Amino acid sequence: MENSEVSTSTSRWQRVRTILYFLCACGVLYALVPREQRFFHEYQRGKVWTYAPLVAPYDFPLRKPAQELRREYRNIELKLRPIFVEDTTVSSHVLQELLGQLKSRYASYSDSLLALRTQHARSVYDSLSPLFQGNFTDRLTQLVHYLYRVGIIDTKEVLRSTQTGEFSVLRSRVAYETELTDVYSSRTAAAYLSQEIEKLNNSREERHFISSFNFSKVLEPNLLLDSLLTVQLRDEALNNLAKYQGVVKRGERIISTGDLITDEIFQKIDSLRQEMEGRQRHGLGLFVSELGYLLLLLAAFGVLYFFLNANYPLVLTRQRETLFLLLLCTLMLGIGFLVVRFAPRFLYLVPLILVPFLVRTFYDARLSLVSHLCVVATLAFFAPDSYTFTMLHGVAGVVSVLGIKNVTRRGHLFHQVL
Repeated sequence: MENSEVSTSTSRWQRVRTILYFLCACGVLYALVPREQRFFHEYQRGKVWTYAPLVAPYDFPLRKPAQELRREYRNIELKLRPIFVEDTTVSSHVLQELLGQLKSRYASYSDSLLALRTQHARSVYDSLSPLFQGNFTDRLTQLVHYLYRVGIIDTKEVLRSTQTGEFSVLRSRVAYETELTDVYSSRTAAAYLSQEIEKLNNSREERHFISSFNFSKVLEPNLLLDSLLTVQLRDEALNNLAKYQGVVKRGERIISTGDLITDEIFQKIDSLRQEMEGRQRHGLGLFVSELGYLLLLLAAFGVLYFFLNANYPLVLTRQRETLFLLLLCTLMLGIGFLVVRFAPRFLYLVPLILVPFLVRTFYDARLSLVSHLCVVATLAFFAPDSYTFTMLHGVAGVVSVLGIKNVTRRGHLFHQVL
């Protein structure tokens, strides 16, 4: 009597433990379930729609074609003028440096003339001395201030920023549309400065002295590119670009079975796919979907459990055999779920054929086939094309089961997989 009670309690504990194993497998797979909504229809331009009629399940925006969006983006980038800001401190700095270098050049020039100690050298020195008295320095100051009021810019920097040579100059918080012909570069500013100085009534020695000086090395650009503001304006313009061209109303028929997928229909289908994949469930919809995932896994492993309990009760009483079946099915389903989540186009590369092959190696064909169908049927709910996926893997499993009779060598494993 006591032995029967002990055996009964032991069998109950084994059954509870086995059920816990199945529930743990469901819990692991529930955490790996791909929860992203996916559009499970294959479609291409110019092909025939072979699925059931597609109707808009809800209102969704009709997106612009990718080529049209790229063209509009390119037009915005071409029309966008880079922003150059005016640095008001450059003119005074350049003028001070210019006068300093001229005086330094004059001092060294006059010293070399004095060293000659000739009457001609003295006359040249005396003729250069009025350069830095009154009229010349005033005129030079006026010319430098004028050049920097118009603006001096680095031409290479403009051409790197825009292909049209058009830009905007920000002065006192006001952007003025400008072209390269409206401002000076360092070379054109130096040429203009030399030309205006030559108009003064200078002596031959003064003109020779001034022509030997390179103004372009002293003149610096005062219009500087504000790359941060330019990028900010470009991003704002791109964000304000309309990405949609209309709305598809709920209940509107998008395409019927046998219709040709034209460009317009393709754009509607593609917009629905993007909207569906980016749509987030919440509230009651989220609860129902999570409950459905859990019930699906419980149903799949429940079928396997009751099948084993009815036909292979000894397998459930042996811990190693139970864990072997559960780990094999859980591993294949887990790999399949991860592939569907991150790279669904590689789903057909998952080696599901290992399930019937390994089970058939240790058990009979019926158990291997049922195990394989449970895995395939569960994963088919998340496959991009459930029908094709079920047919291909189902037939492959049947062929694998029928093709295996005895595996006496390890090499048979690789031959069967191939």
